[in-house]
Order: sequence, then structure tokens, then C-alpha cells
Amino acid sequence: MKQVYFILIILFLLTSCVHSTTKILNYISQYVGQDISSIIPILGYPDGGSSFKDKKIYIWAKNDMQYIPNYQYTSYGVVNDNGFYTSAQCVIKVITNRYDKIINAEVDGNDFGCYHYIKKMQN
Repeated sequence: MKQVYFILIILFLLTSCVHSTTKILNYISQYVGQDISSIIPILGYPDGGSSFKDKKIYIWAKNDMQYIPNYQYTSYGVVNDNGFYTSAQCVIKVITNRYDKIINAEVDGNDFGCYHYIKKMQN
């Protein structure tokens, strides 16, 4: 079983890119094998959770709308020209075993939503 997790971690590292979800997975993979209490000071208290058999799932979630301005440069200066709203979503699931040791993580969302958690991890 440890080999499977090791292979998953290697795959995450090999496929890493600039996307926030990948950055979060890479960051959390450093905590695999550690107690869940080691990541709570960084991400904050989870927004929810559940359990399945002998595993616990801790969930952090952000769902928001963000306004993205569209600036036009004209001879009169910079003008805000009809920006748009976009969805900012991020769900982080950290799975632990019965001893509260982190065994896996999943992230779903977009860069706008996950940026909030990336900033927390960089501090």
C-alpha cells in the first residue's frame, strides 16, 4: 500500500504545473504520514468532514464570485470597460486513517478559488 502512495506522490510531482490545485496537492503530499493536526494551523479549521469505514475526510471549501475588471487603455487614460464575474471554487479533501495520519488528498477547483489556500501555505 505504501508503494501505491509513493507512486501517486511521484506522479503528482512529475505532472506539476502552475495550477493552484496541483500546488496544493504537492504541498499536502509533504504531510502524508503526519498527523492531521500538522496541517490545520496552515489551512485553518476544516469547513466540514465525514467518515467512511476507518477513514476520516476533512474538507476545506471556498465558493465565491469574483469580479475581474477589464481595463482599456485609451488616449484619455485607463478606463474600466465592462468587467465580468467568475466563479472562485476550491474544495480540498484530506483523508486520514483511524490514527488521524494523513494518507491522501484531493483538490477540485480553479485558480481563482484555490489561490486563497495557496496564500495561506506560503505564509
